[in-house]
Amino acid sequence: MEKWFFKEKVMSVPSKQKAPLFTPDLILPDGADGTVSVNPYTHEAGPVRKGTVAATLNNIAVLNGFFSSPDPQNEPPIIEMTEAIQALLPSLRVIGVFDLFNVEEWLRTDTQQGRLYVTALYLQRYPQEINEKVAKRLMALRGENLSTHVQKAIEVALAKKV
Repeated sequence: MEKWFFKEKVMSVPSKQKAPLFTPDLILPDGADGTVSVNPYTHEAGPVRKGTVAATLNNIAVLNGFFSSPDPQNEPPIIEMTEAIQALLPSLRVIGVFDLFNVEEWLRTDTQQGRLYVTALYLQRYPQEINEKVAKRLMALRGENLSTHVQKAIEVALAKKV
């Protein structure tokens, strides 16, 4: 028997039977703003709101643009964005965003400082995710030409390493 996790239930499927097909309305029915999700990789459960991944991707895009060519007149509200991203991190973890693409993959970029920033915030919240490879990559990033916001987030994450 295989176990498939979604919503508040665990669905057992005989191993010779096809796995269930997940559709958006199965995960979050029309009219619902949130649900309890179970990470399909770690089985960690928690509440998630609709739009979590889309909000994160859009914030990363805004930050990518700003960090790559900062324009003081078009500076996004960094403090508010940071707080919003930090509030989304538990949901991103429960959804499995950092399992489908692990932290090392998230850090494997030279052109997306917004992605690096979000990953550093994630590592600040979940320092147990900082293994030897991740720490080595973070230390290598300190020598890169990155925004001061990204550099500071990386330093804070490294300081929290377990």
